[in-house]
Amino acid sequence: MADEYDKQIADMKEASVEYGRRQEAAAYLAEDLKLVKIIRTITTYPQEARKIPIGVAITLLAAAKNILIAKGNHSKIKKVRAMVLPHHDYRADEEIEALVLVNGAIMALESAAATAAGGATTVDT
Repeated sequence: MADEYDKQIADMKEASVEYGRRQEAAAYLAEDLKLVKIIRTITTYPQEARKIPIGVAITLLAAAKNILIAKGNHSKIKKVRAMVLPHHDYRADEEIEALVLVNGAIMALESAAATAAGGATTVDT
């Protein structure tokens, strides 16, 4: 009889562990689904983007940065086209790497988020 109880306890423990694993997986999927919904909303209804926290934009830019790094992409654009310099600047035809622009955008948004939270107004790196 004790063996029967031990088996039932072991089965319940195993079921409990499996339930915990499934709950964890469900939480990850819920977070993924939330991100997908946000991306879909801002691409389908751009005016709704004002409701989305700046942190989401930082996350999306960080994802873009990771893609550029993973692919070894070193695409460049003229600084004037990237609106980094005005047409009349002698350096306007110099090129800047996309990764530099993405990093700059991340830093600018982090600065904006810090300012909104009452922190620093610039981020220097």
